[in-house]
Amino acid sequence: MTGGSWNGFISVNGAAPGPVASYFLSVSPEWRAMMKIPLLQGRDFRADDTQPGSALVNEAFVRQYLVTGSPVGKLFDVVLNEGHRVHYQIVGVVGDARYRDMREPMRPTAYFPFKGNYSRATFLIRTISANPLAMASALRAAVPRSEACCSR
Repeated sequence: MTGGSWNGFISVNGAAPGPVASYFLSVSPEWRAMMKIPLLQGRDFRADDTQPGSALVNEAFVRQYLVTGSPVGKLFDVVLNEGHRVHYQIVGVVGDARYRDMREPMRPTAYFPFKGNYSRATFLIRTISANPLAMASALRAAVPRSEACCSR
């Protein structure tokens, strides 16, 4: 909701990080199906997948970093500021989907399980009400409670 994004550089097989920044997003196991993003290879997240560990990647990620062979089962690292690397294994490939900007070219994107050691989250609220603002007061009350429970 802030317009910010989470991105970084990818290393495959211990190589130097590539020149293209990839987007990252922490999601729940049901997120992909709810957003109607097709699963093209492998599997979706399971409840026991954690971060770091498992990752789904989009088609642009495969084109950028894994041009030969099946990407499922391959390993990659997210390279952090001080050169520290966080390891992931690809469990599935999903279709490309927009991240921040409808006009931006499709960027490599890795999706990580919402469960685990994470520092960011994206929340999507869907309602069938004719007035989506009807939920506003309930959400304003729930968000501070969730921050208090999760920051322990």
